[in-house]
This record gives sequence, C-alpha cells and structure tokens, in this order.
Amino acid sequence: ESETLGFVVMESMASGVPVVGARAGGVQDLISHENTGFLFSPGDAQEASEYIERVLGDAQLRDRLVGAARREAERWDWKAATAVTRNLHYRRAMSNFRFRVFGGLGLPRSLTWLRWLRRRITSIFSFLQRIVLRKPDSIVS
Repeated sequence: ESETLGFVVMESMASGVPVVGARAGGVQDLISHENTGFLFSPGDAQEASEYIERVLGDAQLRDRLVGAARREAERWDWKAATAVTRNLHYRRAMSNFRFRVFGGLGLPRSLTWLRWLRRRITSIFSFLQRIVLRKPDSIVS
C-alpha cells in the first residue's frame, strides 16, 4: 500500500496509465487527488475499487487524469530530480557533516543553542563520571 519513492507511480503517469494509489509514503506527494489520479485510505480496498471503477467507467475522466498526470510527470525529469537532491538534501548532509566534524560548532539549523548546550554538558558529565568510576590499575611491586 505504499512505495517510498513512487517510481511506479511516476512511470505510470508518464506512460499514460491512470493512477490510483494509497495515501501513504511518497505516493501521496506525487498524486494530486482527483487531478492527476486518486488517493485512497491505506487498507480501504472498497475505496480503492470505487476509484478504479470510476476511472474505467468514465472515458472523459480517464482522459483528463491521464493528461494532467503526464504533464506532472514531465516536470520530474532527471534534471529536476537531481536539482532537488543537490539543492536540498546535499545542503542538509553537509550541515550534518560539519556538525559532527567540528564537534558541534557547525550547528545544524534545526538545533537550538539550548539543546546544543544541554548535549555538551551531558557529554561532559558522562565523561567525568566514567573517569571517577574507573577502578585504578593494580600496582605491581
């Protein structure tokens, strides 16, 4: 009932096949309900079958859905898909990398200074506790 990346949905849209998908995972981000296809509630086979019957029984609706879906699929060529990866996901990855490499000095935007400070203080206390609780090595005479 869900597909994380939605490749099957995009391939169907690009191929002129009407789409009916579960309102879950990445599928719900690709299908515009009643515009490029239909979304049904996960687990609701009755709702899914009603949408399929509507598409099969109404040629004008089917043609409208297929046309809109094809136009939407054409927007997501490799250049567009890689631009999203490069512009959004790459920046997040670099931010997380800087945060880890520089010991928290390259602070990700999602963290507040208070949360950062709390994490630092907790790690210092944890380190000190390990030192205090460590048993001294036995002295060899």
